Amino acid sequence: MNASEQWSNDLRQWGIPEHILAQAPESPWIHPTTTFQVADDADLAVDTPSRLRAIEVLHEGGSVLDVGCGGGRAAFGLTPPATRAVGVDHQQAMLDLFAAAAAARGVAAATVLGDWPDVADQTPVCDVVTCHHVFYNVQSLVDFAAALTSHAHHRVVVEMPYRHPLSHLSDAWRHFWDLERPTSPTAHDALEVLRE
Repeated sequence: MNASEQWSNDLRQWGIPEHILAQAPESPWIHPTTTFQVADDADLAVDTPSRLRAIEVLHEGGSVLDVGCGGGRAAFGLTPPATRAVGVDHQQAMLDLFAAAAAARGVAAATVLGDWPDVADQTPVCDVVTCHHVFYNVQSLVDFAAALTSHAHHRVVVEMPYRHPLSHLSDAWRHFWDLERPTSPTAHDALEVLRE
């Protein structure tokens, strides 16, 4: 099994069994918009490694494409120097937040509703592509990453935690549902897919 197949296989193990999912009052895979709202510009200007890698290749007046944008934290951390931002998300409510944050900052913006890379053909190429905290939602990482790359003039910057973002809930799954959660994939595994 190659790295891409292993990634997909490991990620499938994070699925919630149907007998548990059927009891949920709403989908656990839709994120509440309130946690993605961009309010404080001081938080956006923090020199994280991902922001610094993007700034290195952005010129004044440049553009940024934020895939899985949420409220736009990754994109608006780069404005300025970028003056144009494009947000892609599969939730219209997130795109509404993105558009409002752009308007509040005087940033020219466009939004694209849908799943990446399905909407890649409708999405403009930009100087930098950001994709923060999305990889663990992607089964076909090769196609996803290739589409990110094809939309960047200069660089793609991906940010992700080392372990799956739901790993911290593994003890609770064991306690309440007697369900063992996986320990893979990790950021190292994603890197192996990209290297392959």
